[in-house]
Amino acid sequence: MQNSSNPIAILARIAHRHYSLKYGIQIPISAVIGPGLLLPHFGGIVINSNAKIGSNCTILHGVTIGSVLTGKMAGCPLLNDSVYLGPGSAVVGNVSLGSGAMISANAWVNFDVPEDALVIGNPGRIVKIYPDGRDLRTTNSIPALR
Repeated sequence: MQNSSNPIAILARIAHRHYSLKYGIQIPISAVIGPGLLLPHFGGIVINSNAKIGSNCTILHGVTIGSVLTGKMAGCPLLNDSVYLGPGSAVVGNVSLGSGAMISANAWVNFDVPEDALVIGNPGRIVKIYPDGRDLRTTNSIPALR
């Protein structure tokens, strides 16, 4: 789809623009996204064109995956496999979210997050790491923080 005079490419870009506006989700064509991305609620999702998202990730409404242009955090996030981003959360800068990481609602993350970690708050902080690798998204509630 690099050739802008290709009729199929033109149609694809028109459809992409139409559905981006209709559903309020900005996912650039150039974003690298693995299979199994789940967007259970539409609206207000913004993903930077240089972001990399692994397989089987879940992104809820109001999420921003953005870049930082200058400074030591300049760059875009890397989300490894099975990352969960709660509603209203933001992940910005040259950071990596480990496989199985969970980012809670309205959390602000501008630091690396290890595998199977739970991050809450604004600014975000890691409150729990689950070494057994269990998938907390399949339970009815998050276990008590100890």
